[in-house]
Amino acid sequence: MEAKKIETKKEYEAALERFEAVFQAVAGTPESDEADALALIIKNYEEQLVVAKMVRTPVDDCCERVKSLIPTGCKPFK
Repeated sequence: MEAKKIETKKEYEAALERFEAVFQAVAGTPESDEADALALIIKNYEEQLVVAKMVRTPVDDCCERVKSLIPTGCKPFK
């Protein structure tokens, strides 16, 4: 498996599966290098998911709350 940035859940699952296969490779082998690279890209993908969920959810909730407080006949300031 070629190590590249993970974009989708399907790619993430494939990377996890491949990581399991090369996880205990002998140090200094191509499989060990691949495990190191996979560990980094998997970690990066997981961190992006966590940050996206932390950032997106409160903002979306806040925007919806503000929209619900605006009277229907309200005109924007100019």
